[in-house]
Amino acid sequence: MKRTLIAAAFCAAFAGSAFAQQTDGGSGASPDYFSDPAMVGTFYTDDTMATLRPVEEMRAAYDALGEDERAALQQQCEQEANRGTDATALCSEVTTYQ
Repeated sequence: MKRTLIAAAFCAAFAGSAFAQQTDGGSGASPDYFSDPAMVGTFYTDDTMATLRPVEEMRAAYDALGEDERAALQQQCEQEANRGTDATALCSEVTTYQ
């Protein structure tokens, strides 16, 4: 019985830390960051956020963001977890704005 309780406590401890890692990916930002129209909607042609604007308009949208928002966007794009997602095309362009 004692072994069972120790094993259960051990599993609970690791399950909690694994859950914490999955919720924010260690970045402190929302996993739905790139689907947030308030943050990246201006980079797209419509509300469905399926088609990116032309490069010149994307640069203007990026420049219109506040410094903190630009830094957050750059950080999210640099995270490997975002590669291969719908944000890849957006990030490919945004990461050139340094």
